[in-house]
Amino acid sequence: MEPKMEKEPAFSIEAPQLGDEASIGPMHIKAWKESYLNEGLGVTEEWIDEQIGHFATDLEHRRNTIAEALEHPDKVLYRVVKNANGEIVGFMHGTKGEEFNELEGIYILNEAKKTGTGGRLMTEFLEWGDK
Repeated sequence: MEPKMEKEPAFSIEAPQLGDEASIGPMHIKAWKESYLNEGLGVTEEWIDEQIGHFATDLEHRRNTIAEALEHPDKVLYRVVKNANGEIVGFMHGTKGEEFNELEGIYILNEAKKTGTGGRLMTEFLEWGDK
């Protein structure tokens, strides 16, 4: 009898669509909580909610960033990571300037960590940046 092989979850990386901003904000906060919680240093869920809770509710800013990335892909790079169910479990945002390029943020939930997804995002950013 052959051993049963577990199929690894599939994660796609794609350009976001207008409307994705409603899912990205809460995912961003969840990623912080999964990555940075440290009650000994005062980094509690409540502290994170106070510091970055607006990321979940300021849909206009994220919508504008997505629109800019769709209109000017040579200047703004935005990608979302989706799991096999089509849920957003990560994102990456970068900008290209005259002097330098900046990785504004890269966040993925625990379910997508250790799958190579973060490396794929970073590779895309570095290739896009071309500097």
